[in-house]
Amino acid sequence: MAKHTDSRLTVGIPCRVDEPDLEGTLVTLVDACRASTLPRDLRTELVLCINGWTEEIPCPPLVAARQLSTRLAIAFRQYDQPAIRPREDDEPLVLTVLLSRRMGKAIAWNMIRQWSASEAIVFCDADVRVNAEAVSALYAALQASPTVRLVASQQVPVVTATDSWPRRAAALPYRFYFHNVTGGLYIIHRDALVGQMPEGLLFEDAWLTLVVGHQWIQQEPRAQVFFLPPATWHDWIAERTRTEAGKRQLHLSYPQLFVHGPAAKYPWRDFVRSLRCGDVPLVGLLLAMRMYTRWRAWWRFREGHSQELWRVVGSSKQWKTPR
Repeated sequence: MAKHTDSRLTVGIPCRVDEPDLEGTLVTLVDACRASTLPRDLRTELVLCINGWTEEIPCPPLVAARQLSTRLAIAFRQYDQPAIRPREDDEPLVLTVLLSRRMGKAIAWNMIRQWSASEAIVFCDADVRVNAEAVSALYAALQASPTVRLVASQQVPVVTATDSWPRRAAALPYRFYFHNVTGGLYIIHRDALVGQMPEGLLFEDAWLTLVVGHQWIQQEPRAQVFFLPPATWHDWIAERTRTEAGKRQLHLSYPQLFVHGPAAKYPWRDFVRSLRCGDVPLVGLLLAMRMYTRWRAWWRFREGHSQELWRVVGSSKQWKTPR
């Protein structure tokens, strides 16, 4: 039995104030929100929450949002930390910008969820590209199941045989689905969790997976989100260290979440069977990197330097052409 459909849908994008190429993400999201496979009477609101905003510094994402709304004829709204949502728009597609002076993805995520007037919310990273049917596929999958609370997309790394060793190795695990939240793009019911996402999380995806629960999460392969794995050793180490530190943070601060098991399920047998000869050195790199970054994360926590892990992975944002 299908769920009752809502006439509204929120597509939220938590975004740093210094995000360099938001326009590419917004263009693909607008295309996905205008897909003919979405219900005709569905009113969609793209909600961009820019965190770390101040009047004193330039804000490329805000400029990009304004210019895009003009170029694509999309209704535009802007609010500085709104406390009360205004009356509903009759527009089929609206681009709303929320400005937060506080920095943090969880802060932006919570603001979007609080602002939304729809039963389901699509969350999308600010540095990815999505395929044209991504939003409609996620929406349909969530509506079709009476039990699913969150539908994850399929993450597709953009990588070629001529790319760097770090990028090729970092892309390798994405051949598989680990029964977790793929943070680049997913849809979630508003009531899938109680309370807000804690601030200061290093690994939001794992926390969300554990809170919602594996049994309420499914993947929709038709919804694809394209991303750039880190291309340099420095960026790959930084990304992996933050991931390992995020796991450790969850075990230390939220041990009760692991009652039903870890945040990911690893299909080791399928992984080994799928390996090609050229993958062997990449697997070696992955294992070595995992061991090193796990030690590095432990050391950062021991020395009380966990906040130093908040660093932008620049090579993951260097899109050459819009997808």
